Amino acid sequence: MHKFAPSIIKPTHMKHITICTLFAITFFFRIPAFSQNIHHDINAGIDIDQKSLTITDSVKLPGVYLRGIRDTIKFYLNSNFSIKSLDPTIRVVMLKETMKDTADKVKVTKYMVLYPSTNAGKGFILPLQYSGKVEYGIKTDAIDYARGFSETPGIISKEGIYLAATTVWLPVFNDSLFTFNLTTRIDTGWGVVSQGTRTRDETVGNKKIITYKEPDPTAESYLVAAKWTEYNKQAGKTLVQAELRTPDSTLANKYLRATVGYLKMYDKLIGPYPYTKFTLVENFWETGYGMPSFTLLGEQIIRFPFILTSSYPHELLHNYWGNSVYVDNVKGNWCEGTTVYMADHLLKEQDGQGAEYRRGTLQKFTDFVNETNDFPLTKFRTRNNSAEEAIGYGKCMMMFEMLRIQYGDDLFRKSFTKFYNDNKFKLASFDEIRKSFEAVTGKNLVPFFDQWITRTGAPTLKLSNVEVAAKDNKYGLSFTVSQIQKEAPFTITVPVAIYLEGVDSVIVKNIELSKRAETFTYTYDKRPVRIDVDPQFNVFRRLDRDEVPPSLTQIFGDTDAVMILPKSSPFIKEYQDLADQWKQTQLAQGAKLQIVYDADLKELPNKATWIIGFDNKFADSASVFKKYTDILPKETMDEVTTLKKSGGLVYVYQNPKNKMLTNGFVGSKNQAMISALKRKIVHYGKYSYLGFEGDKGDNKLKGEFPTLSSPLSFIIKYDGKVIPSKAKLKVRKALVD
Repeated sequence: MHKFAPSIIKPTHMKHITICTLFAITFFFRIPAFSQNIHHDINAGIDIDQKSLTITDSVKLPGVYLRGIRDTIKFYLNSNFSIKSLDPTIRVVMLKETMKDTADKVKVTKYMVLYPSTNAGKGFILPLQYSGKVEYGIKTDAIDYARGFSETPGIISKEGIYLAATTVWLPVFNDSLFTFNLTTRIDTGWGVVSQGTRTRDETVGNKKIITYKEPDPTAESYLVAAKWTEYNKQAGKTLVQAELRTPDSTLANKYLRATVGYLKMYDKLIGPYPYTKFTLVENFWETGYGMPSFTLLGEQIIRFPFILTSSYPHELLHNYWGNSVYVDNVKGNWCEGTTVYMADHLLKEQDGQGAEYRRGTLQKFTDFVNETNDFPLTKFRTRNNSAEEAIGYGKCMMMFEMLRIQYGDDLFRKSFTKFYNDNKFKLASFDEIRKSFEAVTGKNLVPFFDQWITRTGAPTLKLSNVEVAAKDNKYGLSFTVSQIQKEAPFTITVPVAIYLEGVDSVIVKNIELSKRAETFTYTYDKRPVRIDVDPQFNVFRRLDRDEVPPSLTQIFGDTDAVMILPKSSPFIKEYQDLADQWKQTQLAQGAKLQIVYDADLKELPNKATWIIGFDNKFADSASVFKKYTDILPKETMDEVTTLKKSGGLVYVYQNPKNKMLTNGFVGSKNQAMISALKRKIVHYGKYSYLGFEGDKGDNKLKGEFPTLSSPLSFIIKYDGKVIPSKAKLKVRKALVD
């Protein structure tokens, strides 16, 4: 999401389960937050039947704020609201100048405040009253359709209420941060969640009155409401809550226990949790939003078993990165990559799968980013497509991995703890991260950060000239590592794993590269038998196609692909629907997908190609499993045979005409399944093959084809023979347990 209007703050209540709060202060000019912030004292009355709200907002404008502005006080507000000042000495005047809709198609109006000259330069209270309807629909774009998500800038309905910065339901002044108290009057039976601490929750007559106080500076205020059952648990100074639309104590307790565990983990890794609560809120449409002190997840999302150990800690961690240390978005969004590294990557690392996660991250960059859509991290604002995700999330994550490799776990943790303590409830940029690392390590890191946040491109590595020279019972190993990308060489530290005959441990050397090609020599008492360059994917770089197994992301990432449909298939309508949806998804990401029929082609095109249907005339050319008969487990091959007869198969393989291209196959023997597959397959991007069964397309099989060769691995032969080694690389200990 994270889109910004020309002059209106667009928050990040992020979609796709990955989120952070970004603050772009772009009201024609940008000014820093003042030491004394604007304060809103908000009383909101909600009429659910009329889909409207009435608000009185006593806005405290501190003197330091008034002395900081250059002209009269101006603010923006949703154009659906009629507004007036409750102080007869202060006027609120609508300005004639117009403004375009926000990025969320919300019309806003600009106002000017006329106040007595005696108040000039002094602090005073601006008492406002306004009311209006909020009834924006819930919509789904092409990318969100594939992921199952929808969004709205704001809504008041009988199913629930969602007001955010996108609604522009509070006056937006020329300042970045503010504090607030929010008191809501709503029908009995309803609950309200916002930032901060709930200080009142009682029924008066036929109304529920709920108050939240947020004393810490923020850039947006949320009001989320629905009929929930509340569950809670105290975790030290933090109240842990679950607000569920359908009562479910078992589900609630799972989330409460998980939250307590993650709070302890991040307290150890970073520092004390910044808020008094963390609340899981079940939404009435499918979302993956993260706000200060709570997360808003859809009813299907919260019931996926993997969410508790993947996306959920990601949302909680955003309360450190993005929702308490704020993003100075003018200089680039650093919080997504940071959160991915300390949540998604960390949990995989705790399971011993850190290298696999990093490989997948590098593969996404390789597959989706090219010369036409690459940009530096300083230009990343929000994710709108896979290329932006690969840069803003993946490249940033790998930058922190390289810092960790260079300075070690202890200094890495101390640096981020310092960054957190120094910048809590302030705007921060990559500069502040750099300064924290410099203070802890004592090193000048300007060249490192400049290289990774201002440059585009990535290194591509090649291993060559591996030789062993024996002399005096010693063995001299020499090899060359080259940077073969078009761009100028990068300065990088690259781990190299060296295996010796009869030695159970692997020697790891960190080599320094800054030239096109550099040669390294080491001497050992034992014969070197194998060498691997960056075997655990610690370096940000482009991957060679022979280095990794074929994957769905490779063909999804191609910018000009072809999909061949089986014209005579009885399932042609369902296949056509799949093709049309995927074409829209690709177009939304700036890629082309040409749809053709098998009957109209004599041979396969020299492009990344989807072959659709078991009855496609080109289906036999896509039969690749026999190539792996002696490598894949027998159980896998038996399952493939079964699914060919009664289920569905999806797999990818190297294009026989061009190894830089990937072909794919989708086929089903179940007509109803095809509709389910068009949405499901995009969630399995890292895999080489998938198997499904049943009308709903239940996943039965998934895996990666083994790599048969790698340009960054070399096995050394003696007298034409391979000397086997039993040594294995150690799996690195996780950043925190």
